[in-house]
Amino acid sequence: ARIKPVGKSKFSKETALQISIKKDSRQKSRVLLFGETLGTASTGLLYLASFLRLHGIEASCQWNDTSNTNRRLKENLVNLLDKFKPVVVGISMKWFPHIARALELCQVVKDHNPAIKMVVGGNTASFYSKELISYDCIDYVIRGDGELPLLKICLGEENIPNCTRKEQGQVKETAITYIQDRQKSSDIYLSHLDEIFTRAIDPYLADSFYVNTGKGCSQKCFYCAGCRDAQVQTFMRKKPFLRNIKEVQKDLEEIKPYASTIMFDFDLPLYNTIEYYRELWSGIELSDYFCQFFFWELPSTEFIKLVSSTFKYVYFEIDICSLSQEHRQKLDSLGHVKPQPSDEELFSFFNKCQQFGNIEVTINLIAGLPFF
Repeated sequence: ARIKPVGKSKFSKETALQISIKKDSRQKSRVLLFGETLGTASTGLLYLASFLRLHGIEASCQWNDTSNTNRRLKENLVNLLDKFKPVVVGISMKWFPHIARALELCQVVKDHNPAIKMVVGGNTASFYSKELISYDCIDYVIRGDGELPLLKICLGEENIPNCTRKEQGQVKETAITYIQDRQKSSDIYLSHLDEIFTRAIDPYLADSFYVNTGKGCSQKCFYCAGCRDAQVQTFMRKKPFLRNIKEVQKDLEEIKPYASTIMFDFDLPLYNTIEYYRELWSGIELSDYFCQFFFWELPSTEFIKLVSSTFKYVYFEIDICSLSQEHRQKLDSLGHVKPQPSDEELFSFFNKCQQFGNIEVTINLIAGLPFF
């Protein structure tokens, strides 16, 4: 079937210069994306699929995997391969506890059809690219941001940035030169979701729908594979950035038919993020939606009021590492974690939240921290 881009793609000048699109390659490309976890996959897969659709690639994504046994996992994957007949299969490998399942998925794909191009990407894939490319079931490892490299793989191009791949029995690696920032991400937003989900029920199986308002991290939490040092090493991203509000508003409008709870997780310390979110949410009707917000630091009273007045119900998630103030402060003083609140600041925050009838607070801790 002849595949045409739906709508106009407003991509950045840098991306436009790097892409040499061949119409025949685009028509023949079919891509199937999978998460590596049981349950809801990273929303990043939906951004990848949307980017490919905007550039004429027939991309589909299984966003929720309900296969809770090895037999069901294989049957489900084979059925999807038979149904969509992809030329390229991409599997997310974000966090390292899921490496085994991701490799199992790759092997099932190759056993079913060795001709399929098998691509993995994500934080963990970027870090272990040299080890992963040695597996027979993997053809490409994308390191760092993946939209442009995956598009070039789909088009059969030779000059693929951010890529470790096999070619005629040899491993070839290109430098990480495609690095998204606020100026270079105007072509990254959710679209075509009604065409992307492999099953109509997929989005409704998720507890919440995450909207990506930024990328990167400025903190050095030693337990996090997405911290500042890891971002520099695996993505070459030296500082975080907030996405353009226009693109994020497109995301919100796109997901509203599929979501009841919208998740946010980006309130950069030292940035004026309250004004960012105030502008982001203005003009969009969100009063019938629930909000789940993972804060990097305790929000101000003004921020609490803003979230409470914007959404029907709010779940605040607070990361404080440990319930012990002494423990938190010791880790903070050693530079092992992001700035931590005192007990007094925590109780003050709880009291502020109690003034609103639509806010719940959850505390997230980290197991296995150094003991002092």
